[in-house]
Amino acid sequence: MMDVDVASHEEVRSGSTIPVGGSNVIVNLHTLIEEMKVCKHCHGPPLELSRCFGYVPQGLGGYLHVECRICRKPNLVKTSPIHRKGNRGKGIFTINTKYAAGQYRCISSNIM
Repeated sequence: MMDVDVASHEEVRSGSTIPVGGSNVIVNLHTLIEEMKVCKHCHGPPLELSRCFGYVPQGLGGYLHVECRICRKPNLVKTSPIHRKGNRGKGIFTINTKYAAGQYRCISSNIM
């Protein structure tokens, strides 16, 4: 595995890499399976979850750092589908949009 300098859980902000040991991550299984079918660098065999060495949270979604066992390069693996408005900018994790829509609905209905 790769040696990676990662932040402690107390220092984590969205976009920071954290270790995966003991982390709870919300995952869309279909997205995870599709993302791990092949290394993005060498196009080798499927990536192995056991070679995951970090997690970059982006709200409720995020990216797993997974090392390829063939070329040993890290791959960023999405944990949730991403959507965009138009063709510009960084994508937004669908789970974050659904969460925000649910929060708005609860607040506007005085459920909370």
